[in-house]
Amino acid sequence: MKRHYRLTLIVKPETEILEKQASEIVSSLVDENITFSGIKVENKKSLTYHIKKLNTGTFIYADLEGNAIRVHDIEKRVQLKPEIVRFLLTSKK
Repeated sequence: MKRHYRLTLIVKPETEILEKQASEIVSSLVDENITFSGIKVENKKSLTYHIKKLNTGTFIYADLEGNAIRVHDIEKRVQLKPEIVRFLLTSKK
């Protein structure tokens, strides 16, 4: 049974990210057996509180679908990408 997830990334705001670049970032984080359908990018959005001395960030929202996603694997891949400040993976019903 496939499950639905929402992946939210906060990326450093130095450069403006297009949807093509966002899909490349997301595809580098998830396994090949995970498909992602909708990607939404919000450039230069202000943060409620400072994260790593930043007060703005680019938000990337991606809808994922697949069998159980291992959050630990995504967390390891996020740590290898210095442009990603935070991530959140939630299950959709």
